[in-house]
Amino acid sequence: KAILIATDFAKDINIDKNEFNRLISLDLNQLIKDDTNIKFEYRARYLMKYLDIKYIYIMSVIPNSQVKYKVEKDEENLYNKSEGTPLKVIYLLDAVINDIERNKDMTDGKYLDKDRYTIINDEYIKVCKNKKAIYFFNRDKWGNYLTAYTPIYDNNGRFMGVMGVDIYLRHYLRLANNNIYSIVGISIIISIIAIIKIIKLSKENYSANNKIKKLSICSLTYALNRGSFMEKLKDEFDDSKKNKRHISI
Repeated sequence: KAILIATDFAKDINIDKNEFNRLISLDLNQLIKDDTNIKFEYRARYLMKYLDIKYIYIMSVIPNSQVKYKVEKDEENLYNKSEGTPLKVIYLLDAVINDIERNKDMTDGKYLDKDRYTIINDEYIKVCKNKKAIYFFNRDKWGNYLTAYTPIYDNNGRFMGVMGVDIYLRHYLRLANNNIYSIVGISIIISIIAIIKIIKLSKENYSANNKIKKLSICSLTYALNRGSFMEKLKDEFDDSKKNKRHISI
């Protein structure tokens, strides 16, 4: 689902080189008030409120000359990168599910300038290399999510970055649990049907054996009838011949 949303959303993005340069010149507080981001977020929120998505965003790599921040020593676990790793990725456009959640991400009612940047993760590199959408479990400073990345291009068809969609992990786990319950329920039903069939076949076999047994015995004397006697005699004869012993009936 996350991949489909990211891929579909990316189709309607139209950003040229001048607009790209203008957007990366803004800090995050300026960006969220910019008309381009307001329109992007308005469209994104229409989907997000129905699909339990927290973030939809575009990420792009900035030139080395514009890198302002690096991973600090106390941030190594947060970014899963060593101290000094440059934050070379910028959130070009950013949408949050609602203003309440956006305010939770802020510090004293504002974003820190550093909040707009992050590291180039392995998944970004994979999409950049293969130009194919992927999804993965993501843990970063903003939380834990099921994330989808899909490649996004400028209006000249050049690779510009990735469109990202973050689904609440609790929503994914809830769906996964529902699927597990469905699978278990189906398995139980199949097992019950199988047991019923086994019992039914056992009864049918038991009934058939009784009928065969009754046909082999005389109803008056309860002794073997002539056909059954000759069949048993033949079996005994063959067995005695094979094992070199006397016939016994």
